[in-house]
Amino acid sequence: MKIKLLATTLVVLLAGSYGLQAMQQEEYSLADFIEDHGQPRVLDGVLALSGWTLSLVGSKKLTSLEGIALLEHPEAIIKLHLSGNLLKTIPSQIRLLRNLQALYLGDNQLESLTSAIGDLRQLQILNLSYNQLETLPTLKNIKDLKELYLRGNPLPGITREILIRDYLGGRQDIEIWLGEPTE
Repeated sequence: MKIKLLATTLVVLLAGSYGLQAMQQEEYSLADFIEDHGQPRVLDGVLALSGWTLSLVGSKKLTSLEGIALLEHPEAIIKLHLSGNLLKTIPSQIRLLRNLQALYLGDNQLESLTSAIGDLRQLQILNLSYNQLETLPTLKNIKDLKELYLRGNPLPGITREILIRDYLGGRQDIEIWLGEPTE
């Protein structure tokens, strides 16, 4: 099996995989995970220039990203999949993932976002679907943003036009999914 715990160029941890079964706590933070399982590491002496994907998907156990600052190589992570957990906030240390290109935070319990999200200048995909967001920080500094998923959030009074004008610096080239899908 090619799935490895926080390892090499593709770092994958899916619900029911070895890594989640190894967690004894009902809920845990990223710091707990690093403490229990160690740092992301290079296997067989290979570290791809394209970076790592860190994925803790669908566990409904991850409650905190406290511990991002504990990662030895946060700049190596280019994709972060944290959908389907119990996250309520994202710490400002998210800015340490300066090469992040895709951030998947759908189906959590996020009520707000840190303005540090705007420091992720290489971000191309931001999925915030199905959370409890009522407002957003400005995203206009994320010049590479191509896809923004916001379905299933309260976001009162925020229309596509308001998003483009007030949050995206007038950019109309971004694919935006807002509101519920229509038939």
